[in-house]
Amino acid sequence: MKPKVNIANVIVNQPVLLDRKWAEGHILSSAKAETVSEDGEHKEKVLADVYMTYGNVGIISISGVIVNGFVPEEDCDYTDVSLVESALQILRGDPDIASIWLVVDSPGGFVSGIKGLADLINEVDKEKPTYCWIYGCAFSAAYWLASQCRYIYTDADGMAGSIGDYMITVDRTKELAQAGVELNIFSAGEGKLAGNSVYSLSEEDKKHFQSVIDKTYAQFIEHIDRKRKVDHANAKAYTWDAEESVRLGLVDGLYPSFVSAVQATL
Repeated sequence: MKPKVNIANVIVNQPVLLDRKWAEGHILSSAKAETVSEDGEHKEKVLADVYMTYGNVGIISISGVIVNGFVPEEDCDYTDVSLVESALQILRGDPDIASIWLVVDSPGGFVSGIKGLADLINEVDKEKPTYCWIYGCAFSAAYWLASQCRYIYTDADGMAGSIGDYMITVDRTKELAQAGVELNIFSAGEGKLAGNSVYSLSEEDKKHFQSVIDKTYAQFIEHIDRKRKVDHANAKAYTWDAEESVRLGLVDGLYPSFVSAVQATL
């Protein structure tokens, strides 16, 4: 069983590929909530929850927050990269499957595992046509994955974008000082306390964290550019509706429904 983790806590002090508005709303709502859900349980997804076959078409669902190796404590939808990887490999090796569709509705997620999964989607697409249908939104990490498909389609209500990553640190040193709290901290290794809320970041710390963010962003852009021509100068890290997503190259076309998109590619 995978460990349960509070997303609002782990958003801080590590790079994330989440839509900013979703993350901010989640942090605020989590701060008010003292329980996970009414029954205190959150069902762990299994492989059967993320993929199915319909005739010779394989369908993989990527919904909610994209995580790697844990189950969110909060009562929110999520998808583990390991389940998507397993589903892709199964459909890749199934001789009866002619094409694969990723059905995405996600605000994004965590950096861990995204690059490897994106590479796998790209590799699978070389062997079997792999498409994406945006059922709602594909932001940040979710768009990174979607961008590795041969074509991306959605309906008039779909949204895409949020190409970027970020990291949040909290500095509570002034708050503690005003409260009269004096800390004695012992550490070894330069940078060991960087990101701890009881320690103020040095300029070198800030440069280090920014370099981590910049590296992930560069990989994100590199992956997008190997599969499609996105107008990055105008797309930036904003989220876009369906019409603008097509104009900016984020999405390849619009269909009235997922079924009509699948039929058009058969």
